[in-house]
Amino acid sequence: MRKILFTGFIFLLTLSTPIWSRGRSEEEASAASKKANPTAPSPEIEVNLEKIGFQVFDKPIQAPDFTLKTLDGENRSLSSYHGKLVFLNFWATWCPPCREEMPAMENLHRQLKEEAFAMVGVNLQESLQTVKDFIKQNGYTFEILMDSSGKIGGTYGVRSIPTTYLIDKNGIVLAGIIGGAEWDSPEVYSLLRQIM
Repeated sequence: MRKILFTGFIFLLTLSTPIWSRGRSEEEASAASKKANPTAPSPEIEVNLEKIGFQVFDKPIQAPDFTLKTLDGENRSLSSYHGKLVFLNFWATWCPPCREEMPAMENLHRQLKEEAFAMVGVNLQESLQTVKDFIKQNGYTFEILMDSSGKIGGTYGVRSIPTTYLIDKNGIVLAGIIGGAEWDSPEVYSLLRQIM
């Protein structure tokens, strides 16, 4: 069932406009979508997410829970962030776009860490020591989880990195983006605060 759900999840990510809304005005389609999905972001937030490069999902998708190890060897579940907006980023140390966006992610984390926000980086299939060294060398302070087998990345349909998902305080995946982005801007801070 999970595989079917996430095949649909990736399909949703690749769609830029919902087929059912063709022939309707933008306002009608947006109102119908909001009525069908009360957890959906407002039309203004959707537009702003899309400006950053996110694909906004038309239907609510419950993020599958998982438990992974932190760099300190503690177990951490996605559900432990319930009540917060989760910025879930899949990455690796060898990935140039991942390395390029991480300083901006750190700045975003520092700006919002005292609010209902959690920055979570999920490293894919690298050794613990490689990741620890990289994080220490760069001074990153946001949460890093180890997906040593790549199973969670597979569950989330990650085919290219970096891949980032925004998960709302109720565990609903709002939007996703494949590739790096510039996260360190007042516009991004403001937008994420609106979603929180």
